[in-house]
Amino acid sequence: MTSVTVSDSPWPLGLVSNCWKVQLDSGVEIDSLIAEAVRRRLTVIELRQGSLGKYEAGPNCVPQADRLSELARWFPEERFNVALSLQCLGGELSREESLFVAGRSAAMSLAIGQPPHLRLVDLQTRPEQCLESSVEAAARGLVELTEAMIEVEGTLSTTVVLV
Repeated sequence: MTSVTVSDSPWPLGLVSNCWKVQLDSGVEIDSLIAEAVRRRLTVIELRQGSLGKYEAGPNCVPQADRLSELARWFPEERFNVALSLQCLGGELSREESLFVAGRSAAMSLAIGQPPHLRLVDLQTRPEQCLESSVEAAARGLVELTEAMIEVEGTLSTTVVLV
């Protein structure tokens, strides 16, 4: 059996920062973990809320755009995106929501020479919350958030896991 190396891959390879949660929790700086990923020729890194180390603040782990811009300067060849835990289907969404604003700013600060990418991960919505009226409201909210990302020539993607 042959193994595939990074150089054999027809698409960019990367990882999600929450795979480093144990190292981050034990005090390893995310900068050094990214440097190791670069050394291993990974080119795409999703920076997941809750696994950003010194690049997020407060009990809600809000991404800090001003600090994250350092990563874009230190690792200019990497493609970064930001992933937030935000309930997408269970209620109203607004471009004014503070976590979305912080995530959009963070995605923009990481997007040197490329479109900003913000990904919303919804692990909170339960199937019983997906009533027709709430799904319609959520769809309107997602359109509003998408329009906010389009304004900065960015991408909004979502993942919803119904349990």
